[in-house]
Amino acid sequence: MQKLFMLLVGAICWVSAYSQNDQGTIVFNRKIDYVKIMDALPYLSQEEKDRIKLTWGKSEGRGSNYNLTFEPNKSVYTYGIDDREYNWSWRKDEFLIIKEDADKIKRQFVLGGKLYLQDGTQDRIKWKMKNEIREIAGYLCMKATTIDTIKNQTIDAWFTDQIPVSSGPEGFGGLPGMILMLDINDGTSIVEATKVDMAVPEHPIPKKIKGKKIDTEEYASILTKFFKNSIEGERNPFWEVRY
Repeated sequence: MQKLFMLLVGAICWVSAYSQNDQGTIVFNRKIDYVKIMDALPYLSQEEKDRIKLTWGKSEGRGSNYNLTFEPNKSVYTYGIDDREYNWSWRKDEFLIIKEDADKIKRQFVLGGKLYLQDGTQDRIKWKMKNEIREIAGYLCMKATTIDTIKNQTIDAWFTDQIPVSSGPEGFGGLPGMILMLDINDGTSIVEATKVDMAVPEHPIPKKIKGKKIDTEEYASILTKFFKNSIEGERNPFWEVRY
């Protein structure tokens, strides 16, 4: 009887612990190495790439902060506040990602001077699980990998089942837990959690989300065309598209 009681108490504690971890706010720091981005552009000669490396050196900076507010069936990802910033009013472009349920997404972004709003069903991300673990922001994380065929990127995601919400930064999700770090193309861009707060979140959603509405198929088509035209025109597409 005592053994049954202890098992029951353990089960209650387990449920309680996980129920307390299904809502909150995560602060992510996003860093980009533009030297690596330029080094991968096919239209630049090796001499030009070497000159960029010599001129720019190792591209390291403080990065930019983003906030992910989440609850079991909803997450919102947008600009955060850096130590050197006092509000978001200085941002010239608009950026917001809202995910609901398992596959619904609203993504507000600027491309070619136009404001768009992707509104529809998100394509399922095909993850491949890896046998690697690491600690991020105090949470034990496991590794999964996928390929973005539009941007030609290999994406390593580190997720934790200690936060049982299938979401993450930059619109990624679909894993059995919260993504706390993204490593895009071997360190070219790193998005890493620096703080996790399990308080009830306040989602920063404006009353009206502006932008020309497009569905997921149109979103992929617009990006594919933009990348093709940029490379053919010998322009770096990542001056406008998020890496």
